[in-house]
Parts: sequence; structure tokens; C-alpha cells
Amino acid sequence: MIYRTVEELRVDFEGRRAHLDFFDANAWVGFQVEPAYNRICKTDELLKELSLSNINEAIVTHTGALYYNLVEGNELTLEAISGQEQLYGAVVLSPNTTGEFGRTKEYIVRAIKRKARIARLFPKLHTFCLQPWCMGSVLDALQERRMPLMLWHSETDWNEVHSLCQSYPNLPIIIEGTGRKMLYDNRMFYRLLSLHKNLHLEIHCLTNCRILEEMVGMLGAEQFIFGSYLPYKEPAVTMMLLTHSGISDDAKRLIAGKNIRRLLGKVHV
Repeated sequence: MIYRTVEELRVDFEGRRAHLDFFDANAWVGFQVEPAYNRICKTDELLKELSLSNINEAIVTHTGALYYNLVEGNELTLEAISGQEQLYGAVVLSPNTTGEFGRTKEYIVRAIKRKARIARLFPKLHTFCLQPWCMGSVLDALQERRMPLMLWHSETDWNEVHSLCQSYPNLPIIIEGTGRKMLYDNRMFYRLLSLHKNLHLEIHCLTNCRILEEMVGMLGAEQFIFGSYLPYKEPAVTMMLLTHSGISDDAKRLIAGKNIRRLLGKVHV
């Protein structure tokens, strides 16, 4: 489609995204330690931005859980989503070596009861590995509850992702591209997506030309998930990759929100 004016493009985009019922799997609140397109420290600021961007639901992580203290940061996450029907939490975990979480399974159950629906791990930043001897008890507990695990691909490597998918076939694993463009790794993640149906990609860093159309044509749409990386990225950038892609409307709806809702609906509450 050729637009005669920028206003025509804007109106068309707004109309397309309004019909896709977007669920953002990758939003953040709290202090920002890197350049961000917008300043979002508090829940009300996030809700305003989500409304402006026509995003109906979101999974939220507080930056304090990444850069300050896991337990206290997770508490900030759960407080940020408390009483907010459209928000769910992502808690940051690590090996429970010092017992900081108490009993691992019980900690995860309590977090789920407070609307945590995703677990995040940062092996490089928090200095641990994903091997069973180190993370087995945490990964076992997540698989038992079917609580999706989200990883930055820059925090691990594809061999480790392959091992995780093999060892925990009932654990949904979501890889997202923060830290390094995903385009450099497509020879690996294409293959892994075909091997492991429990593997999913969050799409905010899939910047290759027509990559979404190609992958959906090869693999179907069920393994791709919309996430914005708000406030570090403008949500419209990733949304337009989807709204103006050449895939079917049904595939767009799956990626925009149905896939992540399906995964969250299987979490054992």
C-alpha cells in the first residue's frame, strides 16, 4: 500500500493495531540504567503508555530485580501489578544457593498467587549457569507449574537453549533479543524452533527484512510472541512489524496476544 501522507499512514496503522488485541510480554517499570525512549518508573506511567499504544495487557518486571536485589525487586514488581487487572508480573530468579527465596517451590507458588506469570533468568549478569547441578531445582519447579521462562539470548547461548528445551519439554521457554540483534543468529534459532515446540521467540528484536513472514511460512505462528521492551523501545516499532506484515490476520492475532495468553492460561495457579 502506498500512502500519500504521513497522516494516512498513521490512521491506517492505528486502525490495524486496534483490532489485534495486543498483549505485551516484555514491559518494564522502575529506574532506567540505559537510554530509554520514555521515562516509566511507576505503574500509572506504564498504564498511560500502554493505553496510548493500544496495548490491552502486559507482563511487567521492575528493574530493581535485575540491577539491585532479586527478592526486593520482585516485591516491587508484585506491588506494581497489585490491583491492576490488565497487568501480570515477571519475577527474576537465580540459584537458591543462599536460601534467599526460602523454599524455591513455595516462593514460586506465592509469586504465582500474586499474579506472577513468567520467570526471568540472567545467568551472565547474575553469575550462574543453567546446568541442572546449578539451576535444576528452580527449573524443575517452573516446569511443574508450567510457568514460562524468559531469557535474553545475550545472557546465554543457543547450545544451552537447546539443552534446556530437551531437558524440560513441558517448560515454555521464551527467548528475546535484548543486548544483540537476533539477525546474527538466525541459522541457529530457525533450526531450534523447528526442533522444539516449547521454544518461543519474542519479536521486538527481529529486524531482518520480511523475517516474520518467512518464519511463519516455515513454522506457523504459534511460537512467536509480541513484546515491546517498553520503555526502552517505542512499542509502535514492533507493532508495525506485525500490523504491516504479509501474514494472515489469524497469524497476526496469535502473535499479538493469543500465544502468550495461551501460555499463561496453562500456568498452574
